[in-house]
Amino acid sequence: MKFLAAFFAATLCAASAIAAPITIIQTGSGTGSLGDTPFSNALFTITAHGNTDAREFDGFDVYSITHTSATIEIEGLGTYSFLSGTRTFVTQSLALAGLSRPPIDGFDLYYAPTDSAFATWDMLTSIATISGGSELLQWGVEEVVTSGGVLDFLNGSPEGTFQAIVPEPSSIVLSAFAFIGLAAFARRRLN
Repeated sequence: MKFLAAFFAATLCAASAIAAPITIIQTGSGTGSLGDTPFSNALFTITAHGNTDAREFDGFDVYSITHTSATIEIEGLGTYSFLSGTRTFVTQSLALAGLSRPPIDGFDLYYAPTDSAFATWDMLTSIATISGGSELLQWGVEEVVTSGGVLDFLNGSPEGTFQAIVPEPSSIVLSAFAFIGLAAFARRRLN
């Protein structure tokens, strides 16, 4: 029984340490090039992963999370990993969120549709899909390297979407309980 109590405490501590994953999905369309391959008005989906525990604040109204990994799927070309650092940010005073280069004052690359939900979003909760006009900008200022080569979008204002997914703490705790149950079952079978 002491084993289970210790295991339970360790699992809860571990769950709280990883209890804040965030996935950000942004879509749009754009014209540009990937390596030597040009594309025109291609739909794209950027999927980025980070951790809310690594959230930064500029002391005024900008929160950001540097991604632990990010990919871009470009219609007709494929899916590529970002090798250059990327981050998601929200500027509450402008009700604006998007993709940029780190650090917190790095070049902005993509503005999601503006929405009043961003005026109070602190990046610790999920955001349902927001649709509307977005903006591609500053891709040529500093190279953005992907596993498919340098990615360069021309400035543009496509329709786009933004969504952030942060698992509810209760689902993480339920997962921890399931893991504990499996460990206890395995321990019993070994004995």
